[in-house]
Amino acid sequence: MNKITFQNVFIVLGVLLLLSGMGSTANGGSDNSFAFIGGINLLLGALAVKARKKQSLAKSSKWFVAEVISILIILLITVSALLNGLWYLHPISFLFVPIIIAIGYFLTWYKIKKESAISK
Repeated sequence: MNKITFQNVFIVLGVLLLLSGMGSTANGGSDNSFAFIGGINLLLGALAVKARKKQSLAKSSKWFVAEVISILIILLITVSALLNGLWYLHPISFLFVPIIIAIGYFLTWYKIKKESAISK
């Protein structure tokens, strides 16, 4: 049986936000299209968590590049949204999602670090 991991949660929530963002044009409103950006952030967060796990098993430049690029894109989107005040319009995508991604990424990093210290 599969365990519930940050990566799985990020993927499910990311797909749900992507779908809700795609359906926003039917209502004629633009506020829901920000959910699309939140979904992209969550999927990039899942990629960063997976890359961190793969890096802990065996060093790979491919996974390192994927991890760095996904984190940089998340930071770019988040900082620009905070500077432009978009988090007032859609706090889920621009405030809560980056916080959840950061918590999940650092807990994964800490767990990997702790496991490697125990194995030594």
